[in-house]
Amino acid sequence: MVFNKKQMKKTFLYVLALIAFSCDDDDAGSTKLTRSALAMVHYSGAIAADGCGWLLAMDSVSYKPTNLPEIFENDGLFIVSTFNILSEREACGLNQNGPQRVNIQKLPNDNTVEVFWDQTQCADPWNTDKGIGSDKGTAEALADYLAERNIDVFSINFVDYADGKAFCAACSCHSGKRIYVRIFADDLDKATDLGFIASACTTRNPMENVSWLNELQGQLLASTQPAGTRITQYQYNEECVFLVDLCYQCEDGLQTVYNYQKEKICEFGGIAGINTCPDFFEQATGELVIWDNVTTENLQGKWHMLSHECCLLSQESFSRDQIVWEFLPDGTVKVAINIALPENSPLPITTDGNFDYVTNTGKLTVNKMTYDLRFESGVLVLSDSPESDGPIIRFVK
Repeated sequence: MVFNKKQMKKTFLYVLALIAFSCDDDDAGSTKLTRSALAMVHYSGAIAADGCGWLLAMDSVSYKPTNLPEIFENDGLFIVSTFNILSEREACGLNQNGPQRVNIQKLPNDNTVEVFWDQTQCADPWNTDKGIGSDKGTAEALADYLAERNIDVFSINFVDYADGKAFCAACSCHSGKRIYVRIFADDLDKATDLGFIASACTTRNPMENVSWLNELQGQLLASTQPAGTRITQYQYNEECVFLVDLCYQCEDGLQTVYNYQKEKICEFGGIAGINTCPDFFEQATGELVIWDNVTTENLQGKWHMLSHECCLLSQESFSRDQIVWEFLPDGTVKVAINIALPENSPLPITTDGNFDYVTNTGKLTVNKMTYDLRFESGVLVLSDSPESDGPIIRFVK
């Protein structure tokens, strides 16, 4: 059988169904089985508690890596490599006959970098015919896609992010996952030309692993202040930074940008209207909400309707003050409609007046209609199955 270059590359590097075995007599007392595969990292528990530490899973079988680098110690991360499976087994706690040992043949060095891609529902170029599917299936398709473009991959990791999923069913809508890919630094230009973004943020779960953010989270959870807080990660001037908004959506709230060391980079807002980084929101990339405690208490106040879409009709857009919903502490919403509406308007409320509302775990019920309630980058979004042509309404303060 004759393989072309593309087929050979995919067969050797990434096709899980094909396993190539070979004996290595140089390793006395051991038989090595060479295998090209995608392996998923997972933590099995501390050895002192009869776990086996970090393991690699291939085809539902777990192996003990002898040379797993610290940057790969991440649950759910996929390693793209060739693996030598040894005949020896690992002793784990009371289990003296644990998983077989394995050597990872392709390890990252100082000449590797991470890039990321915010996954879409189905518009990513490697998922044209497959949809997003499972993380494993996506990792295989992505590794193949990059290999075909001469970009060598070391690892692929999927991270869920709090504010990532849009209220729409279009292919281009975000799925709520960010995909991190480790590649050679020499391939960075090729990856960015494809739409990947170089990652300056290397710490996973910064709310847990960056000490001052972890301390701040504890303080905020213990606080009784009514205003919500949102912490958003960005990349700015080739540095990973965190925008801390201690009074989310407050009219005179002050937002502060810090780096990993909690050095102040920028400030925005406040009564004085401070803006020490005027280019921040133009130049900052990789927006990622990493924590917030924004609740429906932040619903109170005046909200100006931006748009309404429903029932196969074209989206209606509105100017500020044309339609205002004011949520009051007494459990009513005061609606003011300052434009003429058609008789058959699909808006849920078409007359001025006060209407009772109830909120409950991300839901809002008003005028006998129940909506999913969400704050999305300062926008209040009310929706009810928009993927099935139900309503979706957006407001700003």
